[in-house]
Amino acid sequence: MKSITNNKPGIVTKIKVAHLIGALNRGGAQRGGNMGKNKQVLVSVVMPVYNNEKYVSEAIESILNQSYANFEFIIIDDCSTDRTSKIISRFKDKRIRYYKNERNLGCTKSLNRALKLANGEVIARMDSDDYCDKDRFKMQLDTLNKENADVCGCNLIFIDKDGKEMLKSKYDYSNLDNSIKIWNPIAHPTVLIKKIVLDRYGYYDEKYEVSQDYELWFRLWSNGCKFSLNDKFLYYYRQHEKTAKNLKTKKVIKTVLKIKIRVIREYGIRFNLKQWLRFMMEAGTLLLPKKVILWGYYKTKK
Repeated sequence: MKSITNNKPGIVTKIKVAHLIGALNRGGAQRGGNMGKNKQVLVSVVMPVYNNEKYVSEAIESILNQSYANFEFIIIDDCSTDRTSKIISRFKDKRIRYYKNERNLGCTKSLNRALKLANGEVIARMDSDDYCDKDRFKMQLDTLNKENADVCGCNLIFIDKDGKEMLKSKYDYSNLDNSIKIWNPIAHPTVLIKKIVLDRYGYYDEKYEVSQDYELWFRLWSNGCKFSLNDKFLYYYRQHEKTAKNLKTKKVIKTVLKIKIRVIREYGIRFNLKQWLRFMMEAGTLLLPKKVILWGYYKTKK
């Protein structure tokens, strides 16, 4: 494993040991081990939704049409005021477990509510304005099993509000020791996560209303969890006027900076020059108009 340089004595050893222990645990029952090729593990799909009447039906249908059928579909409605609730109620599939929050909690708390309700061995994320390939669960579970990993993502395709393809986005988990300190290298809604690692290391930190996944990846990575990538394009990520990234662009950047500072302080991780330049660049973008920031974001995805 590539060594990680830190400010505080013993941090290098601590993180290396965490990854070593993680590797050892994956070999046995302590971490859940290999799930077995023929075992039909229960997948808990978690999807928060808020005022998404235009796209929620397509998102639900893409889950119900999965070739891997052994799943429960937990939908948390965060007090929608449009027709979202009526649309969801039309689906009579017994695998759907539909809950309404009594008050608007936000995405992070809604996700944690879903995780507490989940019965599956594996958690699958889904956003209510996207859709995924019918073989997504089958292929990602296969990767999760073959690589004996704790988290598995996939590549995605950006689509516009009408479903037209904008660009393909490829990810790379091969050097997380470096990339996780530069940007968020894992597309949140694409992941499958073993529930046991969330039970052990904690759910989403509710102090973060956005980019809650970035903090979680840092936490799991620093505790030796293994991330794997299925390199197929299995997820379709929609960009439209109500996308959180578009509505809360600067809030996302501020949160990412706060998470990086927290990681430096709590784990003593030292950033190299490239990583610090990225940090300074992100801080500098807060002075730019939102449209310019979004343009730069999409240019880096091409």
